[in-house]
Amino acid sequence: MKRILCYGDSNTWGYTPITGVRYDEHTRWTGRLQDVLGEDYYVQEEGLNARTSAFDDPFKPYLNGKDMLEGILVSAKPLDVLVISLGTNDLKFVDAWHAAQGVGLLLDMARSMDVRYPSTQPVFPNGFKAIVVSPIEIGEDLAKRPGYSTLKYGHEQSLLFAKEFETMCQAKGAVMVDAAKLAKPSFADCIHMEPAGHAALAEGIGEALSPLPPMVKCPVLIAKPSISVSTKFVYQNLKLDDTTIHPDIDRLIDDIKAKNLHDIAAHMGNVLETVTIPNYPVIDEIKKHMLSNGAVGAMMSGSGPTVFGLFDDEDTAKKAYKAMRSSHLARQVYLTSVYNNRK
Repeated sequence: MKRILCYGDSNTWGYTPITGVRYDEHTRWTGRLQDVLGEDYYVQEEGLNARTSAFDDPFKPYLNGKDMLEGILVSAKPLDVLVISLGTNDLKFVDAWHAAQGVGLLLDMARSMDVRYPSTQPVFPNGFKAIVVSPIEIGEDLAKRPGYSTLKYGHEQSLLFAKEFETMCQAKGAVMVDAAKLAKPSFADCIHMEPAGHAALAEGIGEALSPLPPMVKCPVLIAKPSISVSTKFVYQNLKLDDTTIHPDIDRLIDDIKAKNLHDIAAHMGNVLETVTIPNYPVIDEIKKHMLSNGAVGAMMSGSGPTVFGLFDDEDTAKKAYKAMRSSHLARQVYLTSVYNNRK
């Protein structure tokens, strides 16, 4: 069994926007990560509200992540992977560059643990491995709201997280997951993620820990209509409850491993379509057009409005491309194929 330690702040702890109540273990991303990875992994949560990477809070010194890290690593050993998700609270005191350097310091400390503190049970018996989560952005609207927030003017610096964290991770030899590409802050408080964001982040980290096998090669038709869709709007209006139909991720992974294109098409899904398509019906028209012209499956990409269709035959895909161009449903139409960057 592989052991994963997730060291982070309030989004790791599972802070619910506004109420501050903790999301349950199947909603917060750490618990979702356990669900994604399955019984071959053990995910240990170590989230603390308002934790910084390496900077002192003058009123709560225990929030400095540097001061607590070593003891937690020793307590949690043995470990296979350390996941660090910090940086947002650093913007109370420093800029994005310094936040990245703070996380880099934590990486250096963790990497050298077994040299500095030799033991019969090493912290990382199979060698040091780390994943760094570059934080989500801070909502731009926070600065306009009445009342005081220690992160009130952090939006612009938060937009620099990915750049600064990527440079740092490359220098430190860590894998980076850009949370801002996967999740957005809740409109309610502009800082914390809603359930959909936690789920997406768990999937992203899970993929970094357990990469998918290569997708079966096939023609892909891509069509983007002449509309724009606000990702913020989609996530604000996404309603997830017991009636929501989610794609069967485990079955889809099995389909990818089996390289069965028709099963992949049958089992893929996107819950964001429940918001975007009712507001932009042209997306559904494009999907239906692709299917009627031979696609084995068609789905909206992300929050929209782009749609992709999978084909099992190149000639059929070429005809569908021409038909889509002639339909004028989409402003941009491309015919490409699956690209795999892993053998």
